[in-house]
Amino acid sequence: AGMMRRFYLPVQVMRENLAAGTFCEPRQVDVVEGGKFGWNAASPKFFERANGGVLYDLGSHMLDLLCHFFGEPEDTESWNDSLGGANTNCVLTARWANQLHARVRLSWDVTGLPSGWRIRTTRGECRWNGFSDGAVVFHPEGGDWWLAGTAQSTPRGDDPKTLAGWSAAFVRQFDNVLGAIEGKNALLAPAADVLPSLRWLEHASKHAKLLPQPWLSPAEIAGAKELAQR
Repeated sequence: AGMMRRFYLPVQVMRENLAAGTFCEPRQVDVVEGGKFGWNAASPKFFERANGGVLYDLGSHMLDLLCHFFGEPEDTESWNDSLGGANTNCVLTARWANQLHARVRLSWDVTGLPSGWRIRTTRGECRWNGFSDGAVVFHPEGGDWWLAGTAQSTPRGDDPKTLAGWSAAFVRQFDNVLGAIEGKNALLAPAADVLPSLRWLEHASKHAKLLPQPWLSPAEIAGAKELAQR
């Protein structure tokens, strides 16, 4: 499984601190990812309905990380703006047995979207901007912001396996896979571990409701609902 964002240093820092209870009990997670689609694409495949739109493109990584941090949710809902074609905006919600709730917003067409992660806990609030080199910070109630981290997250020299960054995450991923083949370590992203997020994606796609679009006229809304059911 190629879930390379698991190899971001901030993701590893976040997971370690959540597992250790450093931030206390998480209660609400808000995830925002995306922006105006402006990167080079070799083909129009991104925009074919069969490829899942923004939900499968960006959502696959966001839902995988949520499952990576908290396990598979008990209940989920989803909304998107697909009118018979690819979705370009999507909102998902989820609930876990331990009173944790999450809301995910994905977009391919909103300029200036404030991307990032915000986790409110029983002790305060944790934030990460979602970037491969972004810092994980925590703000306890009544206290000051402080930088969360471990020895693993501290860059050492020029070794790309310990540096933050997009390309360094791929280096760590290949290193992890090769180490698993040689019996030196376990896989960080085994195929079976990705099944919960795949089930979530399939449910979100199959049971999606039409995303509210209040700028449409009543007649246009009726037409949109008809197209969304095709």
